[in-house]
Amino acid sequence: MDLQAWDTALLLWINRTWAHPLLDQLMPWVTYLGSAYAVVVAILLVGWRLRRRRATWRAVVVAWLCLALVYGVVAGAYNGFKYEVQRLRPFVALGAELRVAAEQVQTIRPDSSFPSGHAANAFMLATLLTALLRPRRWLLWFGLATLVALSRVYLGLHYPGDVLAGAVLGAGLSGVLLRLHWLARRLRMADTGV
Repeated sequence: MDLQAWDTALLLWINRTWAHPLLDQLMPWVTYLGSAYAVVVAILLVGWRLRRRRATWRAVVVAWLCLALVYGVVAGAYNGFKYEVQRLRPFVALGAELRVAAEQVQTIRPDSSFPSGHAANAFMLATLLTALLRPRRWLLWFGLATLVALSRVYLGLHYPGDVLAGAVLGAGLSGVLLRLHWLARRLRMADTGV
């Protein structure tokens, strides 16, 4: 069985076999944790948390800008891939069950399945939160990111390969960016209040 066949079989198993009214109610809410709105809220909360550690407002603003830069790079990467690949979403290509509100259907681009931006955002946030706030809670952060990725498949919006690519892209790019000396130094300054 080739990769596309595995991707399709796994998608249909999650999308159809896992179908349950409770998940139909829960997964649309879980998927919001990977939205651009969730990223903005998380960036603001990280800055607020740094401020509670007695960082100066200047350091907090620098941290916000650095985190926004990480998000911009990750979002630019996954949107670039979406534009180049133009993979049809599973609800279009396979007739997978689409489990989103009717008013959301009109905002979904049918040819932007690969990679999953929500998964990329969720894994970017998990990487940032682990590195900057609560390293001991890495399992919580990455568990939530995994739930976001699963929600995208359950809702019929992405193939498993799409969310896996988004997860690798989000965690990988943010991990690389956090290792850049100039960015890491500015985020440490905000964390210590220097």
